[in-house]
Amino acid sequence: MVAKVNSRHDRGLLQSDLEQLMHGQTLGRFHSTHLNAINIMHIGRMNQEFQYSLGNQNLETVTEQTDLVVQLTADLKPSTRCQKA
Repeated sequence: MVAKVNSRHDRGLLQSDLEQLMHGQTLGRFHSTHLNAINIMHIGRMNQEFQYSLGNQNLETVTEQTDLVVQLTADLKPSTRCQKA
């Protein structure tokens, strides 16, 4: 899930989407141990870095994530990817 969050209102909308996901069928079949695989990455210099949760568990904030062999970093700079190559 990706969302642009510039205000507390935007944060509320994203948190609401996360709650709907949690109560929907998608995560309803997940065991609680799978929730630790869901992370938040704050991107941008002006990001307010709000906290998000699924159920009563806060989601971990990461600065780097590799998914399907694509590595993303919060600063979107390629230097980390180049160093690891």
